[in-house]
Amino acid sequence: MARCVAVIDIEQTKVRSLIVSETGDILGHAIHEYPSSVPTPGAAEQNPEHWYGSAVHTMRQAVAMAGKNAEIIAVTVTNNPECLAPLDEMGRNLYPAILWGDARTSQGIEHFRTVFPQRHGLYKILLLRDYYADAFYRTFKFGTSLTYITHKLCRRFAIDITNAPALGLDIKSTKWDESMLTQCGIPVEMLPEVFPPGTVVGALNAEAARDLDLPENISVVLGGASPQCAAVGVGAIRDATAKISLDYGMSIDVCVSEPLFDYFDKSTKMYMLPHAIEGKWLLEAFLPGTGLALRWFRDNCCSDVMQDAKRANRDPYDVMNVLAERVSPGADGLLFIPFMMYGKGMFYNLDLNMKRNTLIRAIMEGTAYSARFFLEMMQGLNTYATEVFIEGSGAKSKVWRQILADIIGRPVSLMHASTEAAALGAAVITFSSLGVYEGVNRAADAMIEEIERAKPRAEFIDIYDRNYRKYQELLMMVGTDTGTI
Repeated sequence: MARCVAVIDIEQTKVRSLIVSETGDILGHAIHEYPSSVPTPGAAEQNPEHWYGSAVHTMRQAVAMAGKNAEIIAVTVTNNPECLAPLDEMGRNLYPAILWGDARTSQGIEHFRTVFPQRHGLYKILLLRDYYADAFYRTFKFGTSLTYITHKLCRRFAIDITNAPALGLDIKSTKWDESMLTQCGIPVEMLPEVFPPGTVVGALNAEAARDLDLPENISVVLGGASPQCAAVGVGAIRDATAKISLDYGMSIDVCVSEPLFDYFDKSTKMYMLPHAIEGKWLLEAFLPGTGLALRWFRDNCCSDVMQDAKRANRDPYDVMNVLAERVSPGADGLLFIPFMMYGKGMFYNLDLNMKRNTLIRAIMEGTAYSARFFLEMMQGLNTYATEVFIEGSGAKSKVWRQILADIIGRPVSLMHASTEAAALGAAVITFSSLGVYEGVNRAADAMIEEIERAKPRAEFIDIYDRNYRKYQELLMMVGTDTGTI
């Protein structure tokens, strides 16, 4: 029998459950989507019960797919950390989970946005205190989706250091910043215990074991936040290794041994996050909406592609990749600024001779120019990425991977589980913590496999450099206008 870990991956709009073997093979997997709600203007909420219900639904399918040859020795959780769940002493939600995109605010919240920038979890606690006092004062612990699911599994309130920064963690000491919490008027007792990723926080209780179709009393292990777990899952675990995520947005995380600043740097708009590996941090840059821009173009300009793909049982993005590949590198000078989330998206140099193919390629190249821009900003902080790994739904596109390699001037590696990198990373961490491997590095070396590497092509350096110089001008203009740069 193969020793395996059951992974619950709570994403922004869906739960993914996987059974991962000690060799990194995914023996079972299933996905289930759940809704968000907008009960009032600016609100963005989810029912935490949907997280657990989706975990039950998908885990039972994953276990059945893995079959009897899978010896499941632990269950772990990885998650999108940008949510807040107020829980009572029994772990029940007292108010719907408040999501990252929730725009409700108050004068007090705006004050703390200035004092403690980008601590979104704190702002959501203050929102409850200011407008939903009954829920606030009845709350026993505030946590994330990882806290909620972990309590379901083993009846313990817990959070790991990768989930905690937005709620007031000191990223250097990896303890709650009691001074910050005091200034915000939030008792530290209302936050869960903080642990490193890989901590065994309990044993799977009988009720959860029945629900999930998992063995009772197996170890419940904290995985971590999806950005950090995904970095582990592609191998960005040593200094100067980087993970580029292509999904709804685009993010870059570079592994470093010392924190360069405290959580968020206003001048560069970059983050410093605890990694899922002891003694490592991630320097992170993030641009929302890049993948959504391609989806917007698909939905509004590619209806025939979608219909043809459906008839042929193909992914419409596969067809769009073929269309983009027919256009020469540089997209005939067409530039795309991927600021659509800020209402400032832009095609520049668009003329009457250009076809749809050119616009598709320009969207892909615009994302890659943004990646190059961020990598150059990181070099200004003496952080240079020597190895680059790619993950996320966009990683499936061979043409996009090649565009990225050409524009950033570095090889881009595709690993075997690029679309399940966070779940694989949580499994790597778990096998290491249980002693199956001696440390995360050895576990990663044994469980992660490179399947393809896109190398930069010298013949396209000049065209991309010329376009990039103009892209920088446009990006600075739009970024300054939106306050994002």
